Amino acid sequence: MEKATGRGPINTIVVSDKIFGKLPDGSAFDIDIEIGAPYLFGPDEWVCPLHAPALKYSNKLIHAGSALQAMCLAIASVRMSLAYFREDGGKLSFEADGDDDFDIKATFGLSDLF
Repeated sequence: MEKATGRGPINTIVVSDKIFGKLPDGSAFDIDIEIGAPYLFGPDEWVCPLHAPALKYSNKLIHAGSALQAMCLAIASVRMSLAYFREDGGKLSFEADGDDDFDIKATFGLSDLF
């Protein structure tokens, strides 16, 4: 595989989605999530690009020992950030004016391990 070039570190977007967040004070905002295809970064190192500015991941490279591990860690990073946001009183929804209906467990297929 070749190193990614182009817009930030993401060359090929594998996942692109939008959900909506609402802070405890009622302020609403978009949560845009993009995860790129993992690529070889060094002799024994892979990275998976992650771009989700609302979650504090702006053109972030998630480093790992394999492509699968890098992708899994990127996805887990998004899941953890969304879970922490909700724990802090935030609400997540599929629609801009929706209720707190975004099911983290159903979306990520993970139990509450963290």
